[in-house]
Amino acid sequence: MAKLTKKAKSLTEKLGDNQKMYGVAEAIKALKDLKATKFDETLEVSLNLGVDPRHADQMVRGMVVLPSGTGKDVKVAVFARGENAEKALALREQGLTFDAIVSDIEMPGISGFELASMIKADDRWGDTPIVAISAHGTAADFEQGRKVGFSDYVVKMDRGALLRSLTETLSAFGDAA
Repeated sequence: MAKLTKKAKSLTEKLGDNQKMYGVAEAIKALKDLKATKFDETLEVSLNLGVDPRHADQMVRGMVVLPSGTGKDVKVAVFARGENAEKALALREQGLTFDAIVSDIEMPGISGFELASMIKADDRWGDTPIVAISAHGTAADFEQGRKVGFSDYVVKMDRGALLRSLTETLSAFGDAA
């Protein structure tokens, strides 16, 4: 067995039983009390949540929002009611560009799935991330959304989830909000 340094011995004595399970607040307090350096230390946490990330209904997301954002203006197009799918395609023909697109799935005429397929098939908006909103939130809906090119799929009426999704999507595509 390797010989313990003075610092390691001191920490072992202070910590005591190393098999003890700590709550989050208690663990953070213990770490602060055991601080042995003169600089800000980094702590990495790994959790086993028992979910399968390959299944859409078991996805877990987390994010940290910077206090003031990056200051960059972001243009997001939302197509959610009426004949908006046709209007979206008309905007594309006019040469307008957006940082992200939010589309309802249930629109009259062209569905959100069809609209996403058309957008992804065209070079002008093909790389633009698209977030789907829908009242349907089954695993089959999520999978169909992925197949046609949606970057994310959010259930309607969850404003917080939509904002988180847009922030994550824009960050992932290099345009952090």
